[in-house]
Amino acid sequence: MNTYSRYKFLVVEDDTPSMQLVVQTLKTMGITSILTATNGEEALNTLRSNKVDLIISDWNMPKMGGLELFKAGKKGKLLSNTPFLIVSAVNQKEKVVESLNAGIDAYILKPFSIPIFTDKIKQLLEQKHIKSLPSKLKIKDLIEKKVASPPEVYIRLQNVLDKKGHTFEDIADVIQSDASLCARLLMLVNSAAYSFEHQIVSIQQALSVLGTRKLSHLVLSTTVQEVFHRVPKDFVDMQSFWKYNLTCAMAARIIATMKNETDAELFYLAGLLHDIGSLIIYNELPQQAKEVIELCATTEQQLYLIENKILGFNHAELGGALLEEWMLPNEIQEAVKFHHTPLSAKKFPLIAKIIHLADIVSHNITMEDSGEASATPMAPNILEHLNLTEKDLDAIQIEAKKLASSIFTSFEN
Repeated sequence: MNTYSRYKFLVVEDDTPSMQLVVQTLKTMGITSILTATNGEEALNTLRSNKVDLIISDWNMPKMGGLELFKAGKKGKLLSNTPFLIVSAVNQKEKVVESLNAGIDAYILKPFSIPIFTDKIKQLLEQKHIKSLPSKLKIKDLIEKKVASPPEVYIRLQNVLDKKGHTFEDIADVIQSDASLCARLLMLVNSAAYSFEHQIVSIQQALSVLGTRKLSHLVLSTTVQEVFHRVPKDFVDMQSFWKYNLTCAMAARIIATMKNETDAELFYLAGLLHDIGSLIIYNELPQQAKEVIELCATTEQQLYLIENKILGFNHAELGGALLEEWMLPNEIQEAVKFHHTPLSAKKFPLIAKIIHLADIVSHNITMEDSGEASATPMAPNILEHLNLTEKDLDAIQIEAKKLASSIFTSFEN
């Protein structure tokens, strides 16, 4: 669906060729609802019976020019939050300054560059959206609402692990109390992702080969989707969401193994949870989430940048704050928080860079499930930072796709 098709424009122009050029350019953007007027007076009459999203007007016109139209529209309360763009051949600095000082949003000279013109239209529509939204929230406002708690079985497992003298049997009892979780864990550890020499047939055996820390990470990774089962379907298909994040998790695990990291499951869990902040936004801020998604599609900017403008924070920062509330390892908190800006991570830069690269790998494999309107840009020199090559990246992508497909069934059940 073309995201511009819902907008209604008013073009005010007395020169027929100029009118035709503006209208045709708007149509190439997918804008089909276009009203026209040949002077300011006609435009005012149109505005009295039509609500428009943006006005494009010439400066000099018979009866009433563009600036007079703007002032009359404001006085008559016909332009409450309507962007107003002057497109004119009048190239006099004082006229431009007068327009902008009066409150007109932008001034473009004729003959105009079509790319500059269309970019300005996109910018003005984005500004219109942002101005119409409620004041920005703070991350702590959401976290303090207890928007999401860790899965119950994970909490019980952590309580056991916090007790002195706990045994493998104590841990196994918690996990085995959830038959579905037990089955999913055994399916996961027996998948191609681990390739153990012998089949793992019990939770105790899984504990002996993985250790309590790694298995604890896997418990959270296989149960976290239960926390967010009520996310509105209008925003995201949860199966696609977890498929995308699982692919990121597998890519992160592969990269961590290539870098000889001893706890690959830490990277796996960080990859799986890296977009968890988006689910909070969908659940708790549906109006703003809708605006973010629409603007992302309209402007083709990165999702987190649009979130910064509309919310004052982004899903990565919110996700990191949630995982801090959950008391997950600091490495995971920082990796999630900085997965779009890994060079800003100071305490644990390696895992942040790996999750960033894994996110790009996952995006390349399952772009339609990512929630992004365009390809995720790679941070500068990230491959060099990780001592990897483009050939390595291709191999990681192939392996991640294969392994994610092999274990995705454990997340569907």
